[in-house]
Formats: sequence, C-alpha cells, structure tokens
Amino acid sequence: MRNFFLLSCLIILLTACQAAPPQPSTVETLSPPPVISETPLPTTSEVPLPSQPENSPSPTPTETVYAPDMVIEEDYWQQDYWTDDGVLLLRASIAWPKLSNDFPAALRVYFNDMSDADKQAAERLSARAREALSGSPENFTAYSWEKNYTVERNDGTYLSVLFDETEYTGGVHGDESVWAVNCQVSDGDANLSLDDHFTVNPDVWLKRLPDLICAQIAADAEDYYPNYEQLVLDNWGVFCLTDTGLAFFYEPYILGPYTLGVCRFDIPFEAYEDIWKD
Repeated sequence: MRNFFLLSCLIILLTACQAAPPQPSTVETLSPPPVISETPLPTTSEVPLPSQPENSPSPTPTETVYAPDMVIEEDYWQQDYWTDDGVLLLRASIAWPKLSNDFPAALRVYFNDMSDADKQAAERLSARAREALSGSPENFTAYSWEKNYTVERNDGTYLSVLFDETEYTGGVHGDESVWAVNCQVSDGDANLSLDDHFTVNPDVWLKRLPDLICAQIAADAEDYYPNYEQLVLDNWGVFCLTDTGLAFFYEPYILGPYTLGVCRFDIPFEAYEDIWKD
C-alpha cells in the first residue's frame, strides 16, 4: 500500500512538469559596442574659415549722440540767517541749472559741485554780516545775495550758461557781476575759451570782435566812458555761445556808470564764420 502511494505522487509530479510552459530567459542581451572610426580629424590649418572681403574696415565704436534741447531743471535754494535775538543777517537766494541724465556725468558733477560751493559761500557771507553787526549795530543793514542764470545755448553740441549775481553788503546799492560757463557737451569740457574755436591766432580775432562791439557802442557813445574802445579790449573775458553767434558781457562801471548796468553785445555768426573752426 505504501509503495502504491509513492508511485501515485511521482506520476502526478511528472504530469505537472510536462504541462508548464517554458519561461523566457531573464538574461538581458547586450548590443555590441559601436565601431569607432579611425579616420583622423582635420588639423586647424585644414578647417575652412569663413571668407572675408579684403581690406574690410574694422567696426567703429558707437558714439553717444546728444539730442538738442536736453532737459535742464532749476535747482533753487533760499536761506535766511538770523542772530539768536532775531536780527536778520543775510538772505541768500540762489538758482542753478540741474542737468538731466541726458548730459555727460562730468557736466552734471560740475554743476552739482557749484551748488555746494555756493552754500558754503553763503555761510561765509553770513559770518561777515555778523561781524559787521557786532562792530556797528546802529549802521547795520541786512546783507543779501541773489544769483540767477540764463541758458544761452543748449543744442546737444554746446551748453552755455550765463550767471548773474547781485550781492549787497551795505551802501547805496549792491554789486552786480556776471560770469559764464561754456561747455562742449560731447566730452564734458566746461572750460571752453574763444581760442578753442578760432582758426587764427588771437591777434586776428582780438581785432575783429572788439571792433564789432565798438561799432554798436558808437551809436550811443555818450552813455559810455570816452575811452570805451580801450576798455572793451582791456576787459575782454565774459562771453557766451548763443543760438545765433556770440554774446559779450561787461559788468557795471567797466564801460560806463552804474546806471548803465550790465552791457551785452551780440555778434552774429556771419560776422566771423570765416575764422571759426566749427
């Protein structure tokens, strides 16, 4: 009986093994590695370069182009200086041109530094007023300092600004003065002189321009000092570039009495264009 049982189990096991399907192999078949070509790479001298035209010009650097009428705003400052007991020492009223970012940084810094210097000058003037008050309080009159400006030219090539100052430190009237800043916008040069623009030596233009000024004075010569011709030449200096030419300025008392005020003489470009560089 026991042998019959073992035989039956063996028959069932053999039948199950014959009925099961064969399982696929789990071993992954690898592709053969690619064949690497042994053809040598071309050397640098063999690599073709893009063709270029002979004598082709090298690119020129881009230049900044400044547009006409670049923005100038007014920077205004006013300060009253008093003593502790309420006596007015000085009233300062100052205006400067504030250049926009359209202008070169050198010019913006130049005018910003000017405003700082003027504020320091006002401090010094107030100290002088305090000394005058302490020395003679019964005769003291408050000091004043007023400074304004006029933009005479702003066309992207030149910037020309005329400053007019009146300072009162006692007496019948204040002292009026004028000065100018003439700038080459492209390079930020704020110290242009007439010599920078004429093609001839000063002996030539220092003869022509004063003659043109004296011709204007001659029409009202009685308002000026008799020796105005020599005075025009001896006091050469304050000028502005304008949209139509040049303008020259003389402070009170230089060419005539105080009542004459600041004298201005405009000379059109056509009068000197043959000796002008630009």
